[in-house]
Amino acid sequence: MLPLHGRLVSQHKSEYAGPCPFTGLGDDRFHWWAGSNNWWCRHDCPNCPGEICATGGRKGFFDDGETRSFRVLPPADLPTMTRVYEYQERLDGQVLSYLANRGIRRETASKFLVGKNCRRLTVPNVVRNGHLVCYGIKKRWVGKPPEDWIDKYTMEPGSRGKSIFNYNRLASRRSWPYVAVVEGILDCMLLDQLGVPAIAPFGGGGVWDTRWAKALDRAREVVFVADDDPDGQGFLYAQKKQQMLGRGQVVFPPGGCKDIGEAYKAGEKLPAWFTQIAGG
Repeated sequence: MLPLHGRLVSQHKSEYAGPCPFTGLGDDRFHWWAGSNNWWCRHDCPNCPGEICATGGRKGFFDDGETRSFRVLPPADLPTMTRVYEYQERLDGQVLSYLANRGIRRETASKFLVGKNCRRLTVPNVVRNGHLVCYGIKKRWVGKPPEDWIDKYTMEPGSRGKSIFNYNRLASRRSWPYVAVVEGILDCMLLDQLGVPAIAPFGGGGVWDTRWAKALDRAREVVFVADDDPDGQGFLYAQKKQQMLGRGQVVFPPGGCKDIGEAYKAGEKLPAWFTQIAGG
């Protein structure tokens, strides 16, 4: 039986993260996937029983009896702005290159307080309400995870996935000719950089809240952009949002592209396209 004395905090579905249970070191260096009982530690801790893996850390496997020693903590409070700035200070060339490949400039990353934690870029959902409030921090593995059991996306404990990303832009004017609702927060950042008023559900394409209808009253037209996924899931997500709002239109990205980022890289003139789609 392994000495599992670390306490783990739930982050995303069956993924948990916390101090290393072998040494007690760190805060979120140890990740465990309950569905497969795989674990991965981002540091080579002393006397770690795992094997070296492609991530530069260690990996291993727990049996069902051992995983019973893990205890999930209650939901954490909202991530603080202190944590946002801490991650922002770690922003490096790797993350900036990844964003640049998607068309997102350094100044846009700075505006949205993008940062880095371990091997993930971090994007906070910060809303100005008299002062800055962080509703959550979403993390994305930079590139493709080297192990197939590592989730591409995860959330900082306590984050509210059911919240509007880029709400500040929506609330900055009393009325808009149109607002684009996209699936991904990086596509939302890109559109904002291009001057297109856009928002995204912070928790992902399948998230929507009927209470957001009041915020969208600022827009004469709402354009729901569906990712053109092979399984049609992107269209179903966008269609459900449109039906719950009770107005707006569902469109696919121009040029037969999968998403907004690919359309931008393909040379599509997105501001003009949105203006035309929304009726001028």
